[in-house]
Amino acid sequence: MSQKKIALVTGSAKGLGKALLWRLAQNGFIPILHYQSSKVEAENFLAELQNICSEAQAIQADINQMNEVERLFQMIDNQYN
Repeated sequence: MSQKKIALVTGSAKGLGKALLWRLAQNGFIPILHYQSSKVEAENFLAELQNICSEAQAIQADINQMNEVERLFQMIDNQYN
């Protein structure tokens, strides 16, 4: 049984996080795009990522709030575990 490789990069709707997540997706990871307020950028980038990996997803969360961090990881765990 092979395990799925999942990559969560915070702040990955733009900039360095976007570039890093793109590279991870190209290398076989399931990309989890995190954004806080860049919804339009996240949606556009998610569309690009889904051309590489249909399982790519975007999750909005304020990672300054512990309950949001917990929700973020719970969503990923529910989806892939």
